[in-house]
Amino acid sequence: MASEFEKLASYIAARIIDSPGAFENILASGINHKDWPNRFLAKQVVSDFERELVNGETSAIWHSVKNLYPERLSEIFGETEYPSDQRTIKAHYDKLLYREKAEDLSVKIQNNPEQAAMFVHEFLDYKASSVEVVDFHQAICDMEKTHLAQKASGKQLVTIPNWPLLSDSIGGFNPGRVGMLVADTGFGKTNLGIQLAIDASETIGTLYLNMEMIKDDFTQRAVSCMEGMRPKDFHGDWNVEKAKLRAKGRKFFYSTGKDLSMVEIGATCRSYKRKHDIELIVVDYDQKIKLQDSRMEEWRELQKSVVGLEDLAKELKCYVLVLAQSNLDGGISGSKRSSFPASQVLMFEKNKEKENETIIRASKNRFGIRNASVVCDYEPAKAMVREKEKFVWTQSKKPKKEFKKSSEKEPSMAYEC
Repeated sequence: MASEFEKLASYIAARIIDSPGAFENILASGINHKDWPNRFLAKQVVSDFERELVNGETSAIWHSVKNLYPERLSEIFGETEYPSDQRTIKAHYDKLLYREKAEDLSVKIQNNPEQAAMFVHEFLDYKASSVEVVDFHQAICDMEKTHLAQKASGKQLVTIPNWPLLSDSIGGFNPGRVGMLVADTGFGKTNLGIQLAIDASETIGTLYLNMEMIKDDFTQRAVSCMEGMRPKDFHGDWNVEKAKLRAKGRKFFYSTGKDLSMVEIGATCRSYKRKHDIELIVVDYDQKIKLQDSRMEEWRELQKSVVGLEDLAKELKCYVLVLAQSNLDGGISGSKRSSFPASQVLMFEKNKEKENETIIRASKNRFGIRNASVVCDYEPAKAMVREKEKFVWTQSKKPKKEFKKSSEKEPSMAYEC
């Protein structure tokens, strides 16, 4: 008789062959089919799909062979139903996988009691397998190789074209880091986010997760940033051939305005990293991310989302820039704690110490000096932002408000695993 874990694995495999796009979601949730014992038919199904994906086979080919599996899967899967929420499935999966391995340990010890110590150590090693620990000397050797490779490719300090001062002041838009770009409502965080993305796409693959504008509106805004055009300029004759030519040389991709969950964000980023070697991801913006757990307070869910984006940046070796609104006291509107994982918090604002000057201020700067600020030419009518050849310091008599003690309730000491 099939175990509950076999049934769940078959359920997951059935979802994948029914909808090939589900494979990316399964990976994004952290479910690894390679943990499944070899006796599972479900493992064969998912392994076959993965092979088709790696070999670049078309979905038509996959659909033509998938009919081999459903009836055999249903023998295990049966009529058992599981929730559709990916996070709930993952929690249930982890629990069943642990139970399966614990039961397997018990059987091994009963059959070979003289090897009990070895089996227990193997089980404990499995428990620790998710934690990567490195040797200091080896880590230095690895870092040296990484630095030499980055130096040879010109990416030891990842800079965005037209933004050398900003890039240098934050230690580069380097992979594995997450930053936040914060501005007042209506000030222009999206204008700056698109400007950085469109400029970056000259040299590196860039993915913009647009959760606000429909495709045509976003495309117009991106052209405005690239060409310095005003909205009314699009109503007359404009040099569309020039824009098409300039766009053709870029690797710039964006979504079409739909709110996305963290599972959808993870799946999309992994897919475009694999297909187009994306190095910069912009998420516009934090409060548009679809919340998955109705039992969790919004600020906790937002903080968890930014932690998830940091994990994604490390996994995909990308820089992730998250856009966020500021509130009346100068903090982050969604959750002040969401900035904790960020390497940089970039405030796009008026310079309070000099009238009529727009700056980008690094209020948090893990790889540079805090409050280092770059002066910008900002033309809202053209959605165009440009860095001036000017670097300033903004001093603060008090700690900045965005990092003052939060009024949010302190999180419990018990964390979900």
